[in-house]
Amino acid sequence: MHFLRLLFLVACLAGLCGCTTTKYTCLRVTNIRGQTLSEWIARGPIHRVEGGYDINAVERVSGRPFRIHSKYPDGWPTRVIGPHIAHWLCEEPEWLDERD
Repeated sequence: MHFLRLLFLVACLAGLCGCTTTKYTCLRVTNIRGQTLSEWIARGPIHRVEGGYDINAVERVSGRPFRIHSKYPDGWPTRVIGPHIAHWLCEEPEWLDERD
């Protein structure tokens, strides 16, 4: 019984310590020839939807032939759609880390 109380206390303290880590995901949209159409960095979970993903974007690089680099420090809920979308875990962008 003491072990269960100790385990409960440790779980409560771990939840209150503020030791949460935010997950960042990089997404790359390419066309059928493999040329990059846009790149995104998302904060938090990504959700699969028909034809793409729902994300909370913090950064986007898009546009061909003239690239546009956009930053969203507070996040921007959006849907990433494209013919080929690759995604992987990545680090927090340096500009966002410096802002904190």
